[in-house]
Amino acid sequence: MKKISSAVLIVAYNRFSNFKKLFDKIKKHRVKIYISIDGYKNIYDKKNQTEITDYINKNIKLYNLEIQYRILSKNLGCRKAM
Repeated sequence: MKKISSAVLIVAYNRFSNFKKLFDKIKKHRVKIYISIDGYKNIYDKKNQTEITDYINKNIKLYNLEIQYRILSKNLGCRKAM
């Protein structure tokens, strides 16, 4: 297996379809992936963030990807969450 020499940070929030498109393109390159998700503000955001985390976990198992992610427990806003 080729050694991983690059890393990518994905900052996500509540747009599952955009996240999925980006993630699917990045995972093909076998780079180390870091994902950061700010805490949700409402039920709509929580639902979309659940879709994102479910998708991440499914792909870790299917493709044996090197992924680390963090999801904040409360919404800090873009400035503080970064």
